[in-house]
Amino acid sequence: MRKKEEDTTAIGGGSHWEGRLHVTGPLLIEGLFEGELRTENTVQIAESGKAKTNISAKSVTIGGVLIGNINSEEKIHLLKSARVLGDLTAPIVQLEEGAVVHGQIYLGKKPEEAKQMIEEAYRQNP
Repeated sequence: MRKKEEDTTAIGGGSHWEGRLHVTGPLLIEGLFEGELRTENTVQIAESGKAKTNISAKSVTIGGVLIGNINSEEKIHLLKSARVLGDLTAPIVQLEEGAVVHGQIYLGKKPEEAKQMIEEAYRQNP
């Protein structure tokens, strides 16, 4: 799973970060993170990684444990080892067999837009 680029910020295995983390490039979590997370790039939580935060990012890949919601502009990918307690919102959500999620999944649109779109489609004549 590890796709570390040169400008990637990493929280390595065995590390524990608690507080605010604001990064401009990709983020890789292999250790433990608790707090506020902000990035407009990608977030990866490795199989060894654990996080308690809400994630808002371009794309998100989870192989470890996340307690918090994910809002992605492009795609959420949950590997078979992923364990997520929270809601997922993205145009594309890919779940590998074995991934565990407890929360709601919103595909394609923001929850409010999706609800309105579905209700309008239901009201249309067949």
